Order: sequence, then structure tokens, then C-alpha cells
Amino acid sequence: MQSVEHLIVGAGVAGLTLRHLLASENVAIVDPAPGGYKIGESLIPELFRHPELAALVPRLQELPSYAPKHGTTFLAGGELAYFPVGTAEVGEAMHIARGEMEAAMAEAWGIDVIPAAVTHIDWATKQVETSAGSFRVSGLILDCSGPAMVVARSRGGIEELLPTWATWAYYDVDDRDPAALEGAAAERGWSYLEFDVRQRRPLPSEQLASAAIASSTLLTMVDEGLWTWQIPLCDGALLSYGVVSRDGPISPARYREVAEAHAGPHLRLSRRREHGSSPYDRLHTRRGIARRAAEPAGRDFVLLADAYGFSDPVYSVGASLAASQAIEVAELLNGAGWHREACEAYSSRARATLERARRAFEFWYGGELLRDPAAAAEVQRDFLRGGLFQRQVSEHYGEALDLATPEALRDAAELSWRGEDRREAVAHCLELGAEPSLAGWSLLGARASAGGLVLRWAGHALPELDMLVEHDELERQRCFRRSGPLALSY
Repeated sequence: MQSVEHLIVGAGVAGLTLRHLLASENVAIVDPAPGGYKIGESLIPELFRHPELAALVPRLQELPSYAPKHGTTFLAGGELAYFPVGTAEVGEAMHIARGEMEAAMAEAWGIDVIPAAVTHIDWATKQVETSAGSFRVSGLILDCSGPAMVVARSRGGIEELLPTWATWAYYDVDDRDPAALEGAAAERGWSYLEFDVRQRRPLPSEQLASAAIASSTLLTMVDEGLWTWQIPLCDGALLSYGVVSRDGPISPARYREVAEAHAGPHLRLSRRREHGSSPYDRLHTRRGIARRAAEPAGRDFVLLADAYGFSDPVYSVGASLAASQAIEVAELLNGAGWHREACEAYSSRARATLERARRAFEFWYGGELLRDPAAAAEVQRDFLRGGLFQRQVSEHYGEALDLATPEALRDAAELSWRGEDRREAVAHCLELGAEPSLAGWSLLGARASAGGLVLRWAGHALPELDMLVEHDELERQRCFRRSGPLALSY
């Protein structure tokens, strides 16, 4: 029997990041298939905010499955809505095989993963039985096992959030013609929206960003409660294609029917085998995507990311949420340690994170807006024309990005700071004088943003503050305070 301070179950993004950042040397990490296949191949740049993860990017970009991701595109109700990542973030936003990526992480960090499956946990003694032997744990059992939910299954109390089924497979991409997107949009009458996901506002665009969209994650609403994902891998030569339903299982025949009828118009695809030995030559099915455990943490255990709960196969934030929570737990254990207050705070944040993700999930997959008669009228009036789409989607997508960034690394405003400086004009308007200041805050600059102005302030020995002032007569935007038609946030 091996005695350890902490035992990490699962060597995915969460487990590897946690093991790398934990100061304790007496930590073991077990996984039944280290570097094995898993879904979740679309990654956002927020995953690489921590410097230890950012340092991995050049190595990951050399992997065979790597493809740059320029953003996420939603196709719903005749609207093509493109959510770009920042120009400087394209290399960090990526499509990549998760198993390949995680094997590279373990190698780069020199982490020895014990290839073993957990078979039993004795909670009275904190003795963990695995296929490779027993562990006596003096500290915490840290569950990073993802959908396997090893600790939650041992303790009982897993709840299904929504009935959800997924079927996915892989296609070879024989040809890719981004220009065909423009022809399809014109022929099918799609309206085009392009969002600044940081400001959560639609930006006017006269031309379809077809080349960037061809390198984005494409999410298509086929029908109420039926969606597809399309993720280009291997520099666009391979396509991960999934169909997600909330109404029942998706048979192989139905999968092929939906996938091939709704493939991106810029793609010419060939089927791969459905029963081969490679995970890319198989048809995969899963039920119960949206689940959560009874408790995120306790005196002897912590559940990270999907091992606690998962409800959002749309926004590609799963790996980033996993890394964010791993960073949080490592900082807790390296600092004051695990105590009741830390446990309660972590549990509260984990529940809030899952709830926010669940709301986004229900908006897209649950069909809530289409089941309620009053909401259905609003959908007919606003959603198909873009109004509701712009408001709801930009809010949910922006919240998902916020959640995926570790708290310590999050910029409260994250607004683009470009364009003409209007400091003098704003100072004159506010009657602030030659050296503009207000309540001990000095006005550093003012620039236009979508829908208003951004004001940058400094003072009180605090970090610089960006205040967003928007014209919002209809009071649709979330804000800190209102002044007549103006909405103030920071």
C-alpha cells in the first residue's frame, strides 16, 4: 500500500494542471488510460491564461491534430452569427485531439501517471483501491475523472440535469472552399452577424468572414432541441462531427442523415468507418451529458469540473473551466490549506459556475423559448430577425468566457483600447478641468466602443478602472448604475 498526501483521479486537463501546480511532492495521479481518446476538441484561448499553460502553446501547435481556431459560428433560424477570437489569440484558440494534447502536457511537465482504474473507495479510512494497488490518503481525494465521475459514483447522488443524447463520428475533408459560404448565405437568405464577444455587442460587418468561419467551430440548430457541432482537426483535413438531441437517442442512420444534410456548405466530406479500431474510425454515442453530483467538495474530497457536473456541450469551455478550477484548488492547498471555510467557498463557486453554464445550455438545447406561448411569439418576432439572438447569445457566450478564466487572471473589463483618444472632450463635458479628476480618480483616456464610450481612470493606489458608458434607453443591458438613458458598467 502506498501512502500519499493527495490522490488525483484522472489525468486530463484538470488532473495534469493540478498535479503540476501542487507544491506537495507526495501526490499520486491515476488514470485508466493516460493520454487516451476523449471528446472536447475545441479549445478557447482562456485555457492558456496561466503562464504555465501558456508556455505549452508552441509545443501543442506542432502536434499532428492541431488546427487554429478563429472563433465559433452559430447557424440558427436563418442567422449566421460569428464569434471571433482576438487576432492575437488565434494561435491559443485551437482545435486539437485531447488525448494527444494531454500526452504532450504530461511529457512537458514530467508527470508520471499511474495507469490504473479506481475500483473502490473506503471513506472511513480514505483507502483507495485501484487496479494497480492501494493508496492510503492523508489529505484529499481530488476527482478529475470527468464524465466518469468516480468519486460521485462512490458517494452516490448523481442527478441528471436534462435528458440529452449525443452521437458523433469523424469525416475526411476532401475539399474546403471558404468562398462557398458566401454563395450559400446569399442563396439561402442567411443574415450575417459578427460579435465582439468581449463587449457582448454585435458589430456591423459588410462582408462575410468566410475564411475565418471555415476555421471556426460551427454549431448548427437543425430543429428544436437538435444541434450539430463541426470541429476541423489536423489543419482542416479531419472533421469531428456531432449531433446532440434532447428528445431521444440518435440512431446511426439518423446521425448520417442529419450530419450530411447540414454539413458546412464550404466542405466536401467522405465518411470514415464506423467500427474500426481507431477512435476516429468509430461511431460514438453517449447519454446523460448533463449531470451533477450532490456535493462539489467535502472534508476529504474535491470534485473538479466535469467530475462535479457538466451541462454545456456548446461553448467549448469545458477544458478551460477544468484548468481554472485546478488552478484554484492548487492555490488553496498551497496556501492556507483545506478547511471548512475554503470548502464552503469552493462549493459555492462550483455550484454558481454550473448553474450559469446550465442556463446557457437550456437556452440552446432545452427549447425553453419555443415551449412557452408568450416566448414563442417573441421568438418569431425577434429571434429569427436577430434581436433576441444578439442579446441572449452574446450575454451567454460572454459569461461562458468569464467563467473559463481563472479569477486571479481575469480583467474585469477586457475591453479593446484602440481608436481616437477623446479624453479632452469628455473632461470638458464633465467640467473636470485641465488635469481631469473626479473623487480622487484621474481620467487617463476616453475612447469610443460599440454603443458608447470607454473611460479609463486611475487612483487610490488601485488597478486602473475601465468604465463603459452606453446609450441604453430600452434598459436591456446589465450595468452597475443607470443615469437617464445611460448604462454604466466597469
